Amino acid sequence: MLLGYYGFGNVGDELILFAICQKLKESPNDIKITVLSHCPTDSKARYGVDSISRWSLGRGLLGIVQSDILVFGGGGLLQDSTSTLGLWYYLIILWTALCLGKKVLVLAVGVGPLLGYLNRKLVGWTLNQAEWVSVRDQNSHDLLRECGVRGRVTLSGDPVLSLPLDANNVQKNEEDVWRIGIVLRSAPGAQEIFEPLALAVQTLLKKGRYSFALYVYQPEVDNAVVRSFVDLAGLEVKLEAGSDPNVLFRAFLKLDLVVSMRFHGLVIAAKSLVPFIGIGSDPKISSFVQEVTGNRFALLDKRFTAQELTEKIEESLDQRVKLKARISQNLTTLQARAD
Repeated sequence: MLLGYYGFGNVGDELILFAICQKLKESPNDIKITVLSHCPTDSKARYGVDSISRWSLGRGLLGIVQSDILVFGGGGLLQDSTSTLGLWYYLIILWTALCLGKKVLVLAVGVGPLLGYLNRKLVGWTLNQAEWVSVRDQNSHDLLRECGVRGRVTLSGDPVLSLPLDANNVQKNEEDVWRIGIVLRSAPGAQEIFEPLALAVQTLLKKGRYSFALYVYQPEVDNAVVRSFVDLAGLEVKLEAGSDPNVLFRAFLKLDLVVSMRFHGLVIAAKSLVPFIGIGSDPKISSFVQEVTGNRFALLDKRFTAQELTEKIEESLDQRVKLKARISQNLTTLQARAD
């Protein structure tokens, strides 16, 4: 059974699920896959697996009973900044599986922030009972040690990095225009990011060599705030949405730079060897940027200015050849860990 933030229409989590299902189906063993999902009919049709509603207590319990292994992850699931209830939901399912004598595998999770003392203790105790634990970055590894996880914690990589990339017949940017992709999200304090970002976009548009595309990774949650940004920046663009990995990768391959508030916006950019700038104060953004390009190419504070971002964009484009080489080198290590 697979447990994660599945069926909510979040591009990053759906790509994670796709990658995990692909790996399991490639196994020579006869593996029956069941996914706990917010929208089981969609998950079943999309991935060709059995699926159970994550809100059905009886069917979920029966699914655990009938499973041999519970795979938890990947994604940034072990955190309490969004909701303590969300964290406890996952912990309760893990405890249930453990009490029923099932093997629990924790796969490439992101950990943190964990602000509550009790939450840290509960995470530590739970993962100490797991058969195997892997995390997607060093910061998550260190935080689990702080939570009291004593056993081996494997440093893995995000499952999306293991997906194949088809770059054939992709039309490269041969125009004298820099194509920049922007990935935004609904988050507390997002307006503090939108205002300088909108001013930076306006400044670059006035220079006449820039075009922008907006990508929506969770339409139900993000559409409204992304449209407000489009209005604020005075852009006339179509919002791009979808979770088909080939479509996303091919779209990003046409870009010269990605500016993203979302973790998987950076992951897909890196996978496509497109330079990127991480913005916002999310620790997983900081960790990924540091590991792949160095925090020089990030604005990890909500209070950056339009001028700072404009200069960062221009610097990234000026150094795009060196950045691509650095991304390619570090991506090899990350992909090896993800596999």
